[in-house]
Amino acid sequence: MDYSKPISKAKLKQYVYLKQKKYRVQERLFIAEGERTVTQLLAQPKLKTEAVIIHAEAEASPDFWSLCDTAGAEVYRAGQRDLKALSDTQNTQGMIAVLEIPPPQNPLLWKPESGAVILALDGLSDPGNLGTIYRTAAWFGAAGILLGEGSVDLYNPKVVRSMAGATGSLLSAECALPEVLDEYESRGYLILLLDLNETAITLEKASELQRKSKKPVVLVVGNEAHGISEALSSVYQAVYIPGNSDKVESLNAAVSAGIALSYMSGNGGKATQSLL
Repeated sequence: MDYSKPISKAKLKQYVYLKQKKYRVQERLFIAEGERTVTQLLAQPKLKTEAVIIHAEAEASPDFWSLCDTAGAEVYRAGQRDLKALSDTQNTQGMIAVLEIPPPQNPLLWKPESGAVILALDGLSDPGNLGTIYRTAAWFGAAGILLGEGSVDLYNPKVVRSMAGATGSLLSAECALPEVLDEYESRGYLILLLDLNETAITLEKASELQRKSKKPVVLVVGNEAHGISEALSSVYQAVYIPGNSDKVESLNAAVSAGIALSYMSGNGGKATQSLL
């Protein structure tokens, strides 16, 4: 049943502002674009969809209306010009969702199982890399993802688009990494930096340490241009991925994270968040 209505100028203006981080933080809302991404997020139980905006002349399927009804989402229709204003792409895909940003989480309340892998991002700045890393971490069953200071916003439209519907599937938190990792280390967690330096050990050796520790593991991925910050590189064990380093200076951050997650996720478990 089609229960859509035209989007008002006030509502359109509110949603257009969500392309900027300060308004996402203020409104606790973010934008997702594209039919596939939107339909996947409508079915994501951990996220609440406030609204879906579709083209004024679009003919949506019965399944679409059922998803919107189950999610309790308002459905608005908009012309091409208004959709373009909402879109973060050159050519709008004709379907946009507005979803609530989940409440902030405290990573010190997470309860990862023995061997679980937590991913930590130290100033990762590229939206495409973050989205790919998040999606890959979800695929390999990572326990959670930490976004250190200087990392790109998890709800940046480009990040959401590159997650391809995985948004909300992992525990995640923005934090000051040095303090959180210091606490994790005091609990016996194994902290490993994906970084090539003179003290680095191989990924295979790191996996052996993981099995012996019988504790959760934190894999830290650094900034694309500058790598791991000095505040962390001077404290924790570095790990490198063997390859033809004489031909290529380094691996892409998302590729490195994917290889490490694939290698080390076999001993892992998920995490829950304590509510105590």
